[in-house]
Amino acid sequence: MEKVKIRVNSKRRLKEWEHNPFLFSFWQRLFHLERFHYLSFILKPVLQTTGLYLRGKRNAGLPLVEETTLLLPHLPAGFDNCRILFLTDLHIENNPEAFKNMLSAIAGKPFDYIFLGGDYRYGMHGSLQMVKAAFQEFRQHIDPKIPVYAVLGNHDTHEVIEILEQTGIQVLVNEAVAITKNGDSIWVAGVDDSHYYRTDNYSAAAEQISDDAFVILLSHSSDVLMHLIGNLPDLVLSGHTHGGQICLPGIGPLLVHSRLPRKCAAGKWEFGGVSGYTSRGIGTSGLPVRFNCPPEITVLRLKSSR
Repeated sequence: MEKVKIRVNSKRRLKEWEHNPFLFSFWQRLFHLERFHYLSFILKPVLQTTGLYLRGKRNAGLPLVEETTLLLPHLPAGFDNCRILFLTDLHIENNPEAFKNMLSAIAGKPFDYIFLGGDYRYGMHGSLQMVKAAFQEFRQHIDPKIPVYAVLGNHDTHEVIEILEQTGIQVLVNEAVAITKNGDSIWVAGVDDSHYYRTDNYSAAAEQISDDAFVILLSHSSDVLMHLIGNLPDLVLSGHTHGGQICLPGIGPLLVHSRLPRKCAAGKWEFGGVSGYTSRGIGTSGLPVRFNCPPEITVLRLKSSR
C-alpha cells in the first residue's frame, strides 16, 4: 500500500481522509447546503406516486451495448479496426443489477483492449469488499489475455488501486503506457480525477511521449480539457456525467455535472481541437433510476480517416 500512496497526489489523499465520518470536519462539511441530494428527496416520492419509480429502476438495470466507430486522422495503420471496450461509472453498490447484466453482455466477447473510466464504488468512504468481489468476478468473464487499463474517479479512494491491480488491471495515475498492435505503437495516458480532486496532470503523464505519437487520454471526467497544456491528445475517453441519467424528451439531461458544453455530456464530440467520447456509464448516482438515458456498455472501433 505504501507504493500506492507514493503514486497518488497528497492533495487527493487529504480530501479522502476528510471524508472519514469519524472526523469533525466531515460533519461540518456535510451540512453545507450543496451537500444535500435534495433532488433525490423531491423526486423519489414524486416518482413513486406516479408509478414511474419502478420503471426508472428497471431502466437503470438494463445496460445497452453502444457500438461506435471513431474516425481518427492520425491513427497508425496497425490499429485500424481496433476494438475497445470502455466501461465507466459502475457505482457497484448502488446498482448491482446493472453490473450483473453488464457481465453477461461482455462475457467471452473479443476485444483488443479494455479501458475503465473510474467511479467503481458508490460511496466515498467505507468498505471496499463489494468492489473487490465485483472485480474478481469481472476478471472471470473476460479473456485474461486482453490488456485492461483504468483510472480513478471522484468516488474512488486510492485503496481501489491495489484492488484493481491485484486482478491484473493496470491503473494509470498521471501515467502513460505504450501499446503495440500489428507493428505500430500508440500511447494510453491516464490521469487522476479532474473534477472533484483536480489532481489530474496530463503533462506528467505525457512526459515520455514524443510530439508525433498518437495518444488516447483516459480521464474520468472530460473536464480534463480545462487543464490540458502542451501537445493535445488525439482522443479523450471519459464518463462521470451518466449522460444526465434523467433526460427529458426534447430537452435532454436535467444535470450533467460538467464544466464543458452539454454536447460533451454523452456520445461523440469535438471540443478545442480534440476528439472525444463520453459514456453514459453503467451505474447511477442518487436515485437508482434512469429515464431516456439507458446505462451504456461502450464498444469503440477505431478507424483511420486518412
